[in-house]
Amino acid sequence: MRDSLTGKEISVVRRHGKRFQNRHFSLYVIPGKNEGLAVVVSGKVGISVVRNRIKRRVRQAYRLALKRNCNILRSQQSVIYPKFSVSTANFNDLGHSIETTLVSAVKTVERSE
Repeated sequence: MRDSLTGKEISVVRRHGKRFQNRHFSLYVIPGKNEGLAVVVSGKVGISVVRNRIKRRVRQAYRLALKRNCNILRSQQSVIYPKFSVSTANFNDLGHSIETTLVSAVKTVERSE
């Protein structure tokens, strides 16, 4: 899996993708030829140290969710917009939240194809 998406790809996913939300983040998903993930954290969340820590936590939780549930990723591009609650959330809760949201996103995207 490619780790990141370009700025153009992020804007396409944001405009044309399906949105899924929970208390920790908003997830935009669009099926595509290339698979990838982008984690976009707003400056409102905090200083750069906090934003980078949030990005690392979300990427790691995403990787673990893919490992546990191999059928989650089927050529899709994902953009995650974390909320401030991610910085204080328990890592297990964050992982479970990402995994359940990804599973529902994949089911919805597969139904629409």
